Amino acid sequence: MKVAVIGVGGIGKGHVQNLSGVDEADLVAVADIDDEKSRRIRDEFEVKNSYTDYDVMMDREDLDAVFVCTPPFAHLGPVRSAADRDIAVFIEKPLDSKIKRAKEIVEVCEDSKIVNQMGYHWRFDSGRVAAREILLKEGGPVGMVEGRWWGGVYRVPWWTKRDLSGGQITEQTTHIFDQARWLAGEVKSLQALMATRMNFDMEDYDIEDVSAVLLEFESGAIGLVSSTNASVRYEVGVKVVAKNLKYEDDSRRIKVSWKDREQDFEGEGSPYVAEEKAFLSSVESGEPSEVNVSEGLRSVELSLGAMKASQQRSRVDLPL
Repeated sequence: MKVAVIGVGGIGKGHVQNLSGVDEADLVAVADIDDEKSRRIRDEFEVKNSYTDYDVMMDREDLDAVFVCTPPFAHLGPVRSAADRDIAVFIEKPLDSKIKRAKEIVEVCEDSKIVNQMGYHWRFDSGRVAAREILLKEGGPVGMVEGRWWGGVYRVPWWTKRDLSGGQITEQTTHIFDQARWLAGEVKSLQALMATRMNFDMEDYDIEDVSAVLLEFESGAIGLVSSTNASVRYEVGVKVVAKNLKYEDDSRRIKVSWKDREQDFEGEGSPYVAEEKAFLSSVESGEPSEVNVSEGLRSVELSLGAMKASQQRSRVDLPL
């Protein structure tokens, strides 16, 4: 299948590298508004063509699919252009930094009926998939979910701008919210506190550096998700307490514990490659992806809902 990557920054370059070695993909082009960067990636990975305009690229190349790896605020344009040309889209998380545009992306994909998939790669890790299956089959009722993303500031200009990225809570913590939904079901309502306590002296910085979000799941379970981009140590993961077992994922190791034993789970291969292959399989078959833009909307609603709850100092019901 002929594919192209739009946006070849950090995550985009990663997809280019992976797709260059995936048998199912013929990576024919890359596009980026930075011509020098686009040409450099083209030459490094021996891609046939590079462009600064994704519309020109989609007109000239006979594409089956595009990987949209632009910043969150710039997802809608490439998706709409691909849909107009009946080209399947893979969209990196989060779906968007604004709820209105996020809903529009879903509408565009549904109206055009193009195959689409979100870039929540943790869902494609074979170790996590196996551990989750045990949680769902043997765990019994879930009582609590605890998640955290404690790390640092991602050093690109748009990341620290609320209007462009949505903040850490949409850029990074979206993975934790998506895992919470995947493991414990849909969220009914949430409350949140967000503040800037440590990074206030950074130039062009107007996002939170600490946040705490309280989740009420439809099942009655409760959750707590905390985030900071001012931590001197990296701590990322999710825990689930169910009646019969505990699920633990610290982003490096996945473990399920019972009262009398525990079991480790380790994924085989790269989850990024796994998600890419799953998407290409959907493109080839025409069957919908399990992690489509509707899933992406429900996950990013937790981030955007938390922002709203913090601003209003009140509980926010979902969906937005």
